[in-house]
Formats: sequence, structure tokens, C-alpha cells
Amino acid sequence: MQFKSRDFVHLHLHTDYSLLQSTIQLKPLAARLKELEMKACAITDYGNLYGAIGFYLAMKAAGIRPIIGYHAFFTLGSRFDRHLSVPAGEKPFYDLILLAKNNEGYQNLVYIASKAFTEGLYHKPRVDLELLKTHSAGLIALSGGPGGPLNHYLQNANENSAVEVANKLLDVFDTSNFYIEIQENWQGAGGQINQQLASFAKRLGCGLVATNDSHYLHSDDARARQALLCIGEGRTLSGHNGADFTGKRYVRSAAEMWEIFGDTYPEALTNTLKIAEECALEIKTGPDNLQLPIFPIPDTSKAKTVDAYFEEVTRDGLETLKTETLQPLASEGRLKYPLSAYYQRLEREIEIIKDMRYSGYFLIVWEFIKYAKERGIRGKLCAPDWPHRTRW
Repeated sequence: MQFKSRDFVHLHLHTDYSLLQSTIQLKPLAARLKELEMKACAITDYGNLYGAIGFYLAMKAAGIRPIIGYHAFFTLGSRFDRHLSVPAGEKPFYDLILLAKNNEGYQNLVYIASKAFTEGLYHKPRVDLELLKTHSAGLIALSGGPGGPLNHYLQNANENSAVEVANKLLDVFDTSNFYIEIQENWQGAGGQINQQLASFAKRLGCGLVATNDSHYLHSDDARARQALLCIGEGRTLSGHNGADFTGKRYVRSAAEMWEIFGDTYPEALTNTLKIAEECALEIKTGPDNLQLPIFPIPDTSKAKTVDAYFEEVTRDGLETLKTETLQPLASEGRLKYPLSAYYQRLEREIEIIKDMRYSGYFLIVWEFIKYAKERGIRGKLCAPDWPHRTRW
């Protein structure tokens, strides 16, 4: 990848997969980045990777390098804690940005995001040092900007705690994979904090990186983003505190970022290019590279493959359907089609689903609904009508 000397890469950007937080949609983002002649971009949604593959495909289609990232809610306690009480001067969780350099890093991101929900979910899906230590390979970490622990401690004149947390994170990521994040002053103290952060980075021997924490595509989209925040908070626009009234958290051009930081922190801008070059993740896509979970075949079945078990379940389901519904209707002359038509259709649909390699997917959905029905849990599902023949 060839960058120009004054290029810039957005490494902290939220899409509309950050629910009620961002207005950025993937295809318009790709078009805007292409218009700005940007060669790479990261996605870092709050606590999830839901948009990762869609983002990857949209960027690839536009000729832009996709960087898959994750906005973690990082707790200094344990992700298993189920309380938010913390000592004075602390917060229950902080922002931390994680970026995948390669496939190992991407797999670690997936694992971290899953564990944050299954083990760390308490108000937010949280991660802790223990989880990061065991799954940091292939990842680059950014300190999180205004919501990160370093900014928090420095703003509260607690440099000792800032050093302590920085050293803990450096133990996980080392100086080559941990960057201290600076952003433009939009809340009154950014300039002074950025000076402290730059000095801090030099002292610790780690890199400095500039981000814009983008939440909307254009400056005049700030009002729309405020509306999203109001919906999430149950407020009206007139009663909102205007946390983003400046309209600066948009997808800025490289020229704008160099105008802001070029004279004072040029290395923070060139480091975005360095990180983008390191983040060379390639995800295999297309029909030959489907990433679907494998359904475990129960010991009670004679089937040896997922396809065979899928056939067994569907055929058993049709036999039950025939006994309970089809034959009684046929005896009353109310069956719409002959019984043979149902068998023919089932065989045709089995072959289609097997050809698509969706047997495991249908079995997983079948098990979800079977579990719910057996426990009297009601709900809706939009799906093909095949499941009716499995007798859910």
C-alpha cells in the first residue's frame, strides 16, 4: 500500500452498528472515503463486531483497505463483577480501541467480543486485563481518547494512576502495539491534555496517534446524531445537553487532520499510516468460504454428518406432520395436495439446502424454536416455511 506523505487514516470510527450512537452507513462511508482519496479506514463500533463483514466487503468493493476494530469497554476490575461501585476517582469502565492486524488478531477480537457479552455484560459488555492478556496476539490497542483511562486520570491530575494503567496495558500489548490517542479539543481541555498525552507517550516509549472519533459522515449530520442520542436517552432535542454541538466528529479529510495536528504532532498523523500498513487482514469471502457454526450431532442419532442428521430430522418431522395433520385432512377431503406432493417438495428442499451448505444453520434455528416451544416461550420468526415440516 502506497501512502502520500500527508495522507491520514481514520482508526476510531463508529457506524450505525453502534446503535443510537452513529449515523454512518457503510456504503455512503465507502463512497465518501473514495471521494476523499483515503486508502484505508477502520470500523470501531461500541462493544460489537456486527458490522465487520459488511464493512469489509464495502471497503474492498471501493478499493479501500478495511481495518476491523472494536471499541471495548475496559474495566480495571473483573469482567465477572456485577456491581458498578468503584473507589473515588475511578470509573466502572473506560474506552479502549482494539484493531486486528491479521487473521489471528481478528479471531482474538471475535473471542473478546463474545466473552464481553457472555461473561462481562453488566450495563455494558466489558473486557478486563485477564481477557486481554490471553488474547492480545495480532492486535493493536489505542488508549481510547477522552473516554480512555489515561485521559481520565490526567484530567484529574492523577498521573500515578495513569502510569500504572499504562504499564498494565504495555505489559499486554508492548510498546510496538500500544498507541496513545489524541483528539482535537472539542470539550475545552483537549489542547492541554494532548500536550500531557504526547509527553506521556514519549516517557513510556510508545507511539502517539491522532483520531477523530467519527460518529457521522458530514459536519451538518451532527443534528441527526443528536436526535439518535435523544431517542436512546428518552429526551427531546430541546432538552438535550448538546454534548456534540460542535459538529466536529465527522469523517474529516486528510487535509483537515493535518491542519489540526500537522504543526504540533505530525508523528500522530503518520502513525495512522503505519498502523494501516500493519493491519493487513484478509478475510476469505464468497460461497466457498462460508463461516457457519457446526451443529453437534446427538449420540442418539445414527447420522454421521450434519447433512445426514438434517435429513433425518426433516423426514421424521414430515412423518409426524402426516400423522397429526395431513392424513386427517385427507380423510376429510380437505387436503390441498396429494401426500406424494409433500414428499416430493421435501426432497427438493433438502437438496437445495444441502447444496447451499445451510444444513447446520437450519438445525440451529430448529433447536432454538424447539427449545422455546417446549417451554411455552412465544415469539416470531421470519424464515422459509421449511421449519414447519420439522414439527417445531
